Amino acid sequence: MDQFLYSAYTVILIVLTALTARIWLRTRSVGTLMMLLVNAALIYENGVLALGVVIGHGPLLESLSWLRFIGYAAFPPLLVISGLDMARRSGVTWAGDRRVRIGGWVVAAALIVLGLAVEVFGRALEPRVMNGVVRYMWMTKGIPPMAVILMTLMLIGIGLALWRQTRFAGLFVGSLLLLVGNGLAAGKYVLGSGIEMAFMTVLLYCEVWVLHPQPRSRSRWNSASRRGRPPAIEATGAEATPARLDSDFPRATR
Repeated sequence: MDQFLYSAYTVILIVLTALTARIWLRTRSVGTLMMLLVNAALIYENGVLALGVVIGHGPLLESLSWLRFIGYAAFPPLLVISGLDMARRSGVTWAGDRRVRIGGWVVAAALIVLGLAVEVFGRALEPRVMNGVVRYMWMTKGIPPMAVILMTLMLIGIGLALWRQTRFAGLFVGSLLLLVGNGLAAGKYVLGSGIEMAFMTVLLYCEVWVLHPQPRSRSRWNSASRRGRPPAIEATGAEATPARLDSDFPRATR
C-alpha cells in the first residue's frame, strides 16, 4: 500500500510541477522558481521510495537514498523565498524592502546549512523494508527536522501578514496545517509525504491567487465608512441611486 501511495504522490507532484512551471513561464518569479526546485526534490524522494522494490538493496539504492536525504534537507528552506515573494507581489509593503529580501536569502541559506549539519552529515544508513517499501534509513534516530520546522514557522508569520493585508488566508492556513500535520505524522513516513504534497498544492493555489487576486470583501464598506456615508450610495461605475431616508416616506395618518 505504501509503495502505491509513493507512486501516486510522484505522479501528482509531476502534475503540480508542470502547472507551477506554466506560472513561472508567465511571471519569471523567483519565488515560483524556488517552488519548482522543491517540487523536483519531492518528486525525486517519492520516486526513489516507489522504485526501491525494483532497484533492491545495494550500492545504487544507497547512493540514491543519500541524495534523497540531502535534497530533503537542502531544498525545502527555499520556500521562505517563495513566501516572501508572494507577500511582495500581493502588496505587503515590508516584503518588498531590499533588506528583507536579502535577509530571506540569508535565512534560507542558514536553514540549509542547519539541516545538512544536523540531519545528514556524520550519520550512516542501513537497509530496511517498511510496509513493503525497500529503502535506506538512518541507523540512529535523529532529532526532529528543525530546519523544516523553522521554515514552517516563518511561512506562518508571512501568511499571517498576507492575511491581514489582503484577507487571503491560504498561505497562513496551509503552513499551520503543515506544522500540525507533520507533528501528527511523526514516524508515519508515507503520511508525512502526503502532507508535504498537499502543502505544495496549497502553494500552487496561492500562486494562482496572486495572479488573479479577489477583491477584499470589506473594502467597499471600509472606504464608504471613512467618507462618512453608507455604502449604499457609493457609485460603482454608473450613477448610483441614493438610499431612501425615512423622510422620503409619507407619515402614517390615523
